[in-house]
Amino acid sequence: MKLVLQPMPIEDNDFGHDIFGRKSFGLALANIVKNSQDPLVIGLDGNWGEGKSTFVKTWQKTLDQEEVPNIYIDAFASDYVDDAFMVVAGAITDYVTENAPPKKSKEFIEKAKNVGAHVLSLSAKIGIRAISAGVIKEADLDDLKTIGDDISKEISDSAEKYIKDRLTNHKAERESVEHFKSFLSTIPSGLKTPSTYPLTVIIDELDRCRPSFAVEMLEKIKHLFSVPNVNFLLVMNKAQLQESIKSTYGVNIDAHTYLQKFISIEATLPKKKGRDGDIEKYCKYLAHQYGFTKGEWAAYFTALGTQLNCSLRELERIYSNLAIMLLTEKEGAELHEALISAVCTLKVMRPGLFSRLVEDDVPLEDIYKGLKYYPDPKRDNYVMEHILLWLHACLMSDEKFNALDNDDEIKRSGRYIRNRKKFLVQLVQKLDSFSAG
Repeated sequence: MKLVLQPMPIEDNDFGHDIFGRKSFGLALANIVKNSQDPLVIGLDGNWGEGKSTFVKTWQKTLDQEEVPNIYIDAFASDYVDDAFMVVAGAITDYVTENAPPKKSKEFIEKAKNVGAHVLSLSAKIGIRAISAGVIKEADLDDLKTIGDDISKEISDSAEKYIKDRLTNHKAERESVEHFKSFLSTIPSGLKTPSTYPLTVIIDELDRCRPSFAVEMLEKIKHLFSVPNVNFLLVMNKAQLQESIKSTYGVNIDAHTYLQKFISIEATLPKKKGRDGDIEKYCKYLAHQYGFTKGEWAAYFTALGTQLNCSLRELERIYSNLAIMLLTEKEGAELHEALISAVCTLKVMRPGLFSRLVEDDVPLEDIYKGLKYYPDPKRDNYVMEHILLWLHACLMSDEKFNALDNDDEIKRSGRYIRNRKKFLVQLVQKLDSFSAG
Protein backbone atom coordinates (compact mmCIF):
# COMPACT_ATOMS: atom_id res chain seq x y z
CA MET A 1 0.00 0.00 0.00
CA LYS A 2 1.34 3.39 -1.00
CA LEU A 3 1.04 5.85 1.87
CA VAL A 4 1.45 9.63 1.81
CA LEU A 5 1.05 12.08 4.66
CA GLN A 6 -0.95 14.73 2.81
CA PRO A 7 -3.38 14.58 -0.11
CA MET A 8 -2.79 16.48 -3.32
CA PRO A 9 -4.74 19.74 -3.75
CA ILE A 10 -8.35 19.33 -4.86
CA GLU A 11 -8.07 21.74 -7.77
CA ASP A 12 -4.76 22.55 -9.41
CA ASN A 13 -5.99 24.07 -12.68
CA ASP A 14 -9.16 26.12 -13.04
CA PHE A 15 -11.78 24.06 -11.19
CA GLY A 16 -9.82 20.88 -11.97
CA HIS A 17 -11.66 17.74 -10.99
CA ASP A 18 -14.45 19.85 -9.46
CA ILE A 19 -15.40 16.92 -7.24
CA PHE A 20 -17.98 19.03 -5.40
CA GLY A 21 -19.61 20.43 -8.55
CA ARG A 22 -18.86 24.05 -7.66
CA LYS A 23 -17.75 25.28 -11.07
CA SER A 24 -21.25 26.33 -12.14
CA PHE A 25 -21.63 28.26 -8.87
CA GLY A 26 -18.28 29.95 -9.49
CA LEU A 27 -19.27 30.95 -13.02
CA ALA A 28 -22.56 32.38 -11.78
CA LEU A 29 -20.72 34.35 -9.10
CA ALA A 30 -18.28 35.65 -11.70
CA ASN A 31 -21.18 36.83 -13.87
CA ILE A 32 -22.59 38.78 -10.94
CA VAL A 33 -19.38 40.73 -10.29
CA LYS A 34 -18.81 41.27 -14.04
CA ASN A 35 -22.24 42.71 -14.70
CA SER A 36 -22.90 44.74 -11.56
CA GLN A 37 -23.77 48.38 -12.15
CA ASP A 38 -23.55 49.37 -8.48
CA PRO A 39 -20.78 48.58 -6.00
CA LEU A 40 -21.41 45.19 -4.44
CA VAL A 41 -20.41 43.56 -1.18
CA ILE A 42 -21.14 39.84 -1.49
CA GLY A 43 -21.10 37.72 1.65
CA LEU A 44 -20.02 34.13 0.85
CA ASP A 45 -21.17 32.03 3.79
CA GLY A 46 -19.94 28.57 4.69
CA ASN A 47 -19.03 26.55 7.76
CA TRP A 48 -15.45 26.28 8.91
CA GLY A 49 -13.48 23.61 7.09
CA GLU A 50 -15.85 23.36 4.11
CA GLY A 51 -13.35 24.55 1.50
CA LYS A 52 -14.22 28.26 1.22
CA SER A 53 -10.59 29.34 0.84
CA THR A 54 -9.88 26.62 -1.70
CA PHE A 55 -12.96 27.67 -3.65
CA VAL A 56 -12.14 31.40 -3.81
CA LYS A 57 -8.51 30.80 -4.74
CA THR A 58 -9.72 28.58 -7.57
CA TRP A 59 -12.42 31.12 -8.42
CA GLN A 60 -9.68 33.72 -8.90
CA LYS A 61 -8.46 31.70 -11.86
CA THR A 62 -11.91 32.02 -13.40
CA LEU A 63 -11.78 35.80 -12.89
CA ASP A 64 -8.33 35.87 -14.49
CA GLN A 65 -9.61 33.94 -17.50
CA GLU A 66 -12.56 36.32 -17.77
CA GLU A 67 -10.10 39.26 -17.51
CA VAL A 68 -11.74 40.54 -14.34
CA PRO A 69 -9.19 42.49 -12.23
CA ASN A 70 -9.04 40.95 -8.77
CA ILE A 71 -7.18 40.99 -5.46
CA TYR A 72 -7.02 38.37 -2.69
CA ILE A 73 -6.56 39.43 0.96
CA ASP A 74 -6.16 37.01 3.87
CA ALA A 75 -7.72 39.13 6.61
CA PHE A 76 -6.69 36.74 9.40
CA ALA A 77 -3.04 37.02 8.37
CA SER A 78 -3.31 40.81 8.70
CA ASP A 79 -5.41 41.36 11.82
CA TYR A 80 -2.30 42.33 13.80
CA VAL A 81 -2.36 45.62 11.88
CA ASP A 82 -3.80 48.55 13.80
CA ASP A 83 -6.18 49.71 11.10
CA ALA A 84 -8.19 47.70 8.55
CA PHE A 85 -7.99 50.58 6.07
CA MET A 86 -4.25 50.02 5.74
CA VAL A 87 -4.75 46.31 4.98
CA VAL A 88 -7.14 46.94 2.09
CA ALA A 89 -5.41 50.07 0.82
CA GLY A 90 -2.04 48.31 1.00
CA ALA A 91 -3.28 45.36 -1.08
CA ILE A 92 -4.77 47.71 -3.67
CA THR A 93 -1.52 49.70 -3.73
CA ASP A 94 0.45 46.54 -4.48
CA TYR A 95 -1.99 45.62 -7.25
CA VAL A 96 -1.93 49.08 -8.83
CA THR A 97 1.86 49.26 -8.62
CA GLU A 98 2.14 46.01 -10.55
CA ASN A 99 -0.70 46.48 -13.04
CA ALA A 100 -1.08 50.23 -13.67
CA PRO A 101 1.25 52.84 -15.21
CA PRO A 102 3.69 54.43 -12.72
CA LYS A 103 1.81 57.75 -12.78
CA LYS A 104 -1.44 56.05 -11.82
CA SER A 105 0.28 54.11 -9.08
CA LYS A 106 1.89 57.22 -7.54
CA GLU A 107 -1.39 59.12 -7.63
CA PHE A 108 -3.24 56.34 -5.83
CA ILE A 109 -0.53 56.07 -3.16
CA GLU A 110 -0.69 59.81 -2.54
CA LYS A 111 -4.45 59.83 -2.13
CA ALA A 112 -4.43 56.72 0.03
CA LYS A 113 -1.70 58.28 2.17
CA ASN A 114 -3.84 61.34 2.87
CA VAL A 115 -6.84 59.27 3.88
CA GLY A 116 -4.65 56.98 5.95
CA ALA A 117 -3.22 59.93 7.83
CA HIS A 118 -6.71 61.09 8.79
CA VAL A 119 -7.75 57.56 9.74
CA LEU A 120 -4.72 57.05 11.94
CA SER A 121 -5.29 60.40 13.64
CA LEU A 122 -8.27 58.75 15.30
CA SER A 123 -5.80 56.91 17.52
CA ALA A 124 -5.78 60.04 19.68
CA LYS A 125 -9.46 59.49 20.35
CA ILE A 126 -8.84 55.83 21.18
CA GLY A 127 -6.08 56.82 23.58
CA ILE A 128 -8.34 59.28 25.38
CA ARG A 129 -11.07 56.64 25.61
CA ALA A 130 -8.66 54.12 27.12
CA ILE A 131 -7.37 56.52 29.77
CA SER A 132 -10.79 57.86 30.68
CA ALA A 133 -12.15 54.28 30.95
CA GLY A 134 -9.70 53.72 33.79
CA VAL A 135 -7.49 51.07 32.25
CA ILE A 136 -5.24 51.18 35.29
CA LYS A 137 -4.44 48.34 37.69
CA GLU A 138 -6.05 48.69 41.09
CA ALA A 139 -2.68 48.09 42.73
CA ASP A 140 -1.33 51.23 41.11
CA LEU A 141 -4.04 53.55 42.45
CA ASP A 142 -2.17 54.55 45.61
CA ASP A 143 0.85 55.63 43.58
CA LEU A 144 -1.35 57.62 41.24
CA LYS A 145 -3.28 59.54 43.89
CA THR A 146 -0.57 62.16 44.16
CA ILE A 147 -0.64 62.89 40.43
CA GLY A 148 -4.39 62.54 39.92
CA ASP A 149 -4.88 66.24 39.23
CA ASP A 150 -2.16 66.23 36.57
CA ILE A 151 -3.70 63.19 34.83
CA SER A 152 -7.14 64.81 34.80
CA LYS A 153 -5.69 67.98 33.32
CA GLU A 154 -3.77 65.99 30.69
CA ILE A 155 -6.91 64.10 29.66
CA SER A 156 -8.85 67.33 29.46
CA ASP A 157 -6.16 69.06 27.40
CA SER A 158 -5.82 66.07 25.04
CA ALA A 159 -9.56 65.83 24.52
CA GLU A 160 -9.85 69.55 23.91
CA LYS A 161 -6.98 69.51 21.40
CA TYR A 162 -8.40 66.45 19.63
CA ILE A 163 -11.85 68.02 19.23
CA LYS A 164 -10.38 71.30 18.05
CA ASP A 165 -8.18 69.57 15.46
CA ARG A 166 -11.07 67.49 14.17
CA LEU A 167 -13.29 70.56 13.74
CA THR A 168 -10.53 72.45 11.98
CA ASN A 169 -9.59 69.59 9.67
CA HIS A 170 -13.07 68.21 9.02
CA LYS A 171 -13.42 69.75 5.57
CA ALA A 172 -9.95 68.64 4.50
CA GLU A 173 -10.63 65.10 5.74
CA ARG A 174 -13.89 64.90 3.84
CA GLU A 175 -12.30 66.17 0.62
CA SER A 176 -9.42 63.68 0.94
CA VAL A 177 -11.86 60.81 1.30
CA GLU A 178 -13.94 61.95 -1.68
CA HIS A 179 -10.84 62.36 -3.88
CA PHE A 180 -9.63 58.92 -2.80
CA LYS A 181 -12.97 57.25 -3.54
CA SER A 182 -13.30 59.01 -6.88
CA PHE A 183 -9.83 57.89 -7.94
CA LEU A 184 -10.42 54.35 -6.65
CA SER A 185 -13.36 54.05 -9.04
CA THR A 186 -11.07 54.68 -12.04
CA ILE A 187 -8.61 51.88 -11.30
CA PRO A 188 -10.06 49.22 -13.68
CA SER A 189 -10.04 51.59 -16.67
CA GLY A 190 -6.59 52.97 -15.75
CA LEU A 191 -4.69 49.66 -15.77
CA LYS A 192 -1.96 48.91 -18.29
CA THR A 193 -4.55 46.65 -19.89
CA PRO A 194 -7.76 48.61 -19.25
CA SER A 195 -10.72 46.56 -18.05
CA THR A 196 -14.42 47.24 -18.49
CA TYR A 197 -15.14 45.01 -15.49
CA PRO A 198 -15.10 46.16 -11.85
CA LEU A 199 -12.16 45.41 -9.60
CA THR A 200 -13.11 42.49 -7.31
CA VAL A 201 -11.48 42.40 -3.87
CA ILE A 202 -11.71 39.05 -2.06
CA ILE A 203 -11.49 39.29 1.74
CA ASP A 204 -10.91 35.78 3.11
CA GLU A 205 -10.89 34.41 6.68
CA LEU A 206 -12.85 37.38 8.03
CA ASP A 207 -14.59 35.32 10.70
CA ARG A 208 -11.26 34.15 12.16
CA CYS A 209 -10.08 37.69 12.90
CA ARG A 210 -10.22 39.52 16.20
CA PRO A 211 -13.86 40.61 16.63
CA SER A 212 -12.97 44.30 16.69
CA PHE A 213 -10.82 43.99 13.55
CA ALA A 214 -13.51 42.03 11.67
CA VAL A 215 -16.14 44.67 12.46
CA GLU A 216 -13.74 47.47 11.58
CA MET A 217 -13.06 45.81 8.23
CA LEU A 218 -16.79 45.82 7.46
CA GLU A 219 -17.12 49.47 8.41
CA LYS A 220 -14.05 50.64 6.48
CA ILE A 221 -15.21 48.82 3.34
CA LYS A 222 -18.62 50.47 3.64
CA HIS A 223 -17.43 54.01 4.31
CA LEU A 224 -14.13 54.26 2.42
CA PHE A 225 -14.11 51.67 -0.38
CA SER A 226 -17.74 51.46 -1.51
CA VAL A 227 -17.47 53.04 -4.97
CA PRO A 228 -18.58 52.21 -8.52
CA ASN A 229 -16.30 49.73 -10.32
CA VAL A 230 -15.13 48.08 -7.10
CA ASN A 231 -16.78 44.97 -5.66
CA PHE A 232 -15.99 42.98 -2.54
CA LEU A 233 -16.44 39.30 -1.78
CA LEU A 234 -16.37 38.63 1.97
CA VAL A 235 -15.59 34.98 2.70
CA MET A 236 -16.99 34.16 6.12
CA ASN A 237 -18.90 32.01 8.51
CA LYS A 238 -21.92 34.25 8.97
CA ALA A 239 -22.86 32.95 12.42
CA GLN A 240 -19.34 33.53 13.74
CA LEU A 241 -19.15 37.00 12.22
CA GLN A 242 -22.39 37.88 13.97
CA GLU A 243 -20.77 36.79 17.23
CA SER A 244 -17.91 39.18 16.48
CA ILE A 245 -20.44 41.99 16.09
CA LYS A 246 -22.00 41.12 19.45
CA SER A 247 -18.57 40.97 21.05
CA THR A 248 -17.82 44.46 19.75
CA TYR A 249 -21.15 46.21 20.34
CA GLY A 250 -22.78 44.11 23.05
CA VAL A 251 -25.02 41.06 23.18
CA ASN A 252 -28.18 43.13 22.85
CA ILE A 253 -27.38 44.31 19.33
CA ASP A 254 -29.32 42.72 16.47
CA ALA A 255 -26.22 41.33 14.76
CA HIS A 256 -28.15 39.99 11.77
CA THR A 257 -29.70 43.38 10.97
CA TYR A 258 -26.38 45.15 11.58
CA LEU A 259 -24.59 42.83 9.14
CA GLN A 260 -27.21 43.48 6.46
CA LYS A 261 -26.11 47.13 6.37
CA PHE A 262 -22.83 46.05 4.82
CA ILE A 263 -23.78 43.14 2.54
CA SER A 264 -25.54 43.62 -0.80
CA ILE A 265 -25.90 39.95 -1.78
CA GLU A 266 -25.73 36.81 0.35
CA ALA A 267 -24.35 33.64 -1.21
CA THR A 268 -23.85 30.20 0.32
CA LEU A 269 -21.14 27.77 -0.69
CA PRO A 270 -22.97 24.79 -2.24
CA LYS A 271 -22.93 21.62 -0.18
CA LYS A 272 -24.58 18.38 -1.23
CA LYS A 273 -25.61 16.01 1.54
CA GLY A 274 -26.70 12.39 1.57
CA ARG A 275 -25.83 9.69 -0.93
CA ASP A 276 -23.13 10.76 -3.38
CA GLY A 277 -22.82 14.00 -1.39
CA ASP A 278 -19.72 16.02 -0.57
CA ILE A 279 -18.63 13.79 2.32
CA GLU A 280 -18.77 10.61 0.26
CA LYS A 281 -17.02 12.25 -2.69
CA TYR A 282 -14.26 13.65 -0.50
CA CYS A 283 -13.74 10.37 1.36
CA LYS A 284 -13.26 8.58 -1.97
CA TYR A 285 -10.95 11.34 -3.16
CA LEU A 286 -8.83 11.20 0.00
CA ALA A 287 -8.67 7.40 -0.09
CA HIS A 288 -7.31 7.59 -3.64
CA GLN A 289 -4.87 10.42 -2.88
CA TYR A 290 -3.50 8.71 0.24
CA GLY A 291 -3.16 5.38 -1.54
CA PHE A 292 -5.89 3.54 0.38
CA THR A 293 -7.15 1.90 -2.79
CA LYS A 294 -7.67 -1.54 -1.25
CA GLY A 295 -10.27 -2.26 1.37
CA GLU A 296 -13.35 -0.34 2.44
CA TRP A 297 -11.75 2.73 4.05
CA ALA A 298 -13.84 5.20 2.05
CA ALA A 299 -17.07 3.40 2.91
CA TYR A 300 -16.34 3.40 6.64
CA PHE A 301 -15.22 7.03 6.74
CA THR A 302 -18.19 8.09 4.64
CA ALA A 303 -20.58 6.47 7.11
CA LEU A 304 -18.83 7.97 10.14
CA GLY A 305 -18.32 11.37 8.50
CA THR A 306 -21.97 11.56 7.47
CA GLN A 307 -23.15 10.47 10.90
CA LEU A 308 -21.08 13.18 12.63
CA ASN A 309 -21.45 15.76 9.84
CA CYS A 310 -17.68 16.12 9.51
CA SER A 311 -16.30 19.12 7.66
CA LEU A 312 -13.89 18.57 4.80
CA ARG A 313 -11.04 19.77 7.00
CA GLU A 314 -11.99 17.28 9.72
CA LEU A 315 -12.04 14.49 7.14
CA GLU A 316 -8.53 15.48 6.09
CA ARG A 317 -7.32 15.23 9.69
CA ILE A 318 -8.99 11.83 10.11
CA TYR A 319 -7.27 10.46 7.00
CA SER A 320 -3.96 12.05 8.01
CA ASN A 321 -4.09 10.32 11.38
CA LEU A 322 -4.84 7.03 9.65
CA ALA A 323 -1.88 7.50 7.29
CA ILE A 324 0.50 8.25 10.15
CA MET A 325 -0.71 5.27 12.18
CA LEU A 326 -0.40 2.84 9.28
CA LEU A 327 3.15 4.00 8.64
CA THR A 328 4.04 2.71 12.11
CA GLU A 329 2.58 -0.75 11.43
CA LYS A 330 4.71 -3.70 10.38
CA GLU A 331 3.96 -5.22 7.02
CA GLY A 332 1.27 -7.86 7.35
CA ALA A 333 0.01 -6.47 10.67
CA GLU A 334 -3.53 -7.30 11.74
CA LEU A 335 -5.87 -4.60 10.39
CA HIS A 336 -9.55 -4.27 11.17
CA GLU A 337 -10.76 -1.38 9.04
CA ALA A 338 -14.06 -0.82 10.87
CA LEU A 339 -12.32 -0.48 14.24
CA ILE A 340 -9.43 1.60 12.95
CA SER A 341 -11.81 3.94 11.08
CA ALA A 342 -13.93 4.40 14.20
CA VAL A 343 -10.94 5.16 16.42
CA CYS A 344 -9.43 7.61 13.88
CA THR A 345 -12.76 9.42 13.68
CA LEU A 346 -13.22 9.57 17.45
CA LYS A 347 -9.69 10.98 17.77
CA VAL A 348 -10.72 14.03 15.73
CA MET A 349 -14.41 14.38 16.50
CA ARG A 350 -14.69 13.08 20.09
CA PRO A 351 -11.23 13.50 21.69
CA GLY A 352 -12.57 13.10 25.24
CA LEU A 353 -14.21 9.77 24.46
CA PHE A 354 -11.13 8.70 22.50
CA SER A 355 -8.88 9.31 25.52
CA ARG A 356 -11.17 7.24 27.75
CA LEU A 357 -10.92 4.21 25.47
CA VAL A 358 -7.38 3.51 26.66
CA GLU A 359 -8.72 3.12 30.20
CA ASP A 360 -10.91 0.25 29.00
CA ASP A 361 -13.94 1.38 30.99
CA VAL A 362 -16.12 3.04 28.36
CA PRO A 363 -19.74 1.85 28.47
CA LEU A 364 -21.15 0.99 25.07
CA GLU A 365 -23.88 3.55 25.67
CA ASP A 366 -21.22 6.28 25.62
CA ILE A 367 -20.03 5.04 22.23
CA TYR A 368 -23.58 5.22 20.89
CA LYS A 369 -23.96 8.73 22.24
CA GLY A 370 -20.57 9.84 20.89
CA LEU A 371 -21.36 8.54 17.41
CA LYS A 372 -24.96 9.77 17.59
CA TYR A 373 -26.09 6.33 16.49
CA TYR A 374 -27.99 3.56 18.26
CA PRO A 375 -28.25 0.06 16.76
CA ASP A 376 -31.52 -0.59 15.01
CA PRO A 377 -32.03 -3.64 12.75
CA LYS A 378 -34.74 -1.72 10.89
CA ARG A 379 -32.39 1.04 9.83
CA ASP A 380 -30.80 0.74 6.40
CA ASN A 381 -27.29 1.61 7.56
CA TYR A 382 -25.27 -1.55 7.24
CA VAL A 383 -21.88 0.15 7.56
CA MET A 384 -22.64 1.88 10.88
CA GLU A 385 -24.21 -1.33 12.22
CA HIS A 386 -21.04 -3.18 11.23
CA ILE A 387 -18.80 -0.62 12.95
CA LEU A 388 -20.81 -0.83 16.17
CA LEU A 389 -20.75 -4.62 16.03
CA TRP A 390 -16.94 -4.65 16.08
CA LEU A 391 -16.77 -1.99 18.79
CA HIS A 392 -19.22 -4.01 20.88
CA ALA A 393 -17.04 -7.11 20.47
CA CYS A 394 -13.97 -5.24 21.78
CA LEU A 395 -15.68 -3.47 24.67
CA MET A 396 -17.70 -6.40 26.04
CA SER A 397 -16.43 -7.98 29.24
CA ASP A 398 -15.01 -11.51 29.07
CA GLU A 399 -17.88 -12.81 31.21
CA LYS A 400 -20.57 -11.47 28.87
CA PHE A 401 -18.62 -12.39 25.75
CA ASN A 402 -18.12 -15.99 26.82
CA ALA A 403 -21.82 -16.28 27.68
CA LEU A 404 -22.86 -15.49 24.10
CA ASP A 405 -24.01 -18.23 21.75
CA ASN A 406 -21.34 -19.35 19.33
CA ASP A 407 -23.41 -18.18 16.38
CA ASP A 408 -23.95 -14.71 17.83
CA GLU A 409 -22.62 -12.02 15.44
CA ILE A 410 -20.70 -10.29 18.22
CA LYS A 411 -18.97 -13.50 19.25
CA ARG A 412 -18.13 -14.42 15.67
CA SER A 413 -16.64 -10.95 15.12
CA GLY A 414 -14.65 -11.05 18.37
CA ARG A 415 -13.03 -14.33 17.40
CA TYR A 416 -11.40 -12.64 14.41
CA ILE A 417 -9.53 -10.22 16.68
CA ARG A 418 -6.35 -11.35 18.38
CA ASN A 419 -6.30 -10.11 21.99
CA ARG A 420 -9.85 -8.80 21.69
CA LYS A 421 -9.77 -6.69 24.86
CA LYS A 422 -6.34 -5.21 24.14
CA PHE A 423 -6.72 -4.49 20.44
CA LEU A 424 -8.80 -1.30 20.80
CA VAL A 425 -6.55 0.00 23.59
CA GLN A 426 -3.46 -0.57 21.45
CA LEU A 427 -5.04 1.32 18.55
CA VAL A 428 -5.73 4.29 20.79
CA GLN A 429 -2.20 4.23 22.18
CA LYS A 430 -0.70 4.28 18.68
CA LEU A 431 -2.88 7.17 17.60
CA ASP A 432 -2.11 9.00 20.83
CA SER A 433 1.61 8.77 20.12
CA PHE A 434 1.40 10.09 16.56
CA SER A 435 -1.30 12.43 15.33
CA ALA A 436 -1.82 15.00 12.61
CA GLY A 437 -2.41 18.61 13.56
